[in-house]
Amino acid sequence: MVVCNDSVCQAVWFTDGVLMAAFFHPGMLQVQQVGSIKVNRPCLLLIADDKLYLSDPTHTGGEIRLIINRHKFILNLPEDGTTLTEDLSAGPS
Repeated sequence: MVVCNDSVCQAVWFTDGVLMAAFFHPGMLQVQQVGSIKVNRPCLLLIADDKLYLSDPTHTGGEIRLIINRHKFILNLPEDGTTLTEDLSAGPS
């Protein structure tokens, strides 16, 4: 199911519980099954099986700040677009 398709974000929720989102700008996404997701810069995001997968489509690298249901994450994205993985069941690192 498409949960967002606008100039800030495109996001899809799959029946198996996977959420995929492409943020083109800083913004927020509200997904009934996941809650709120807020990012401070463009990113590609996937949530599946209590894991967050995040990458930088701009290949500039650097810090990204995101909030998922009041849990704050600060991660350093690599310049080469490599995907980072964060375990959501353990909370922010």
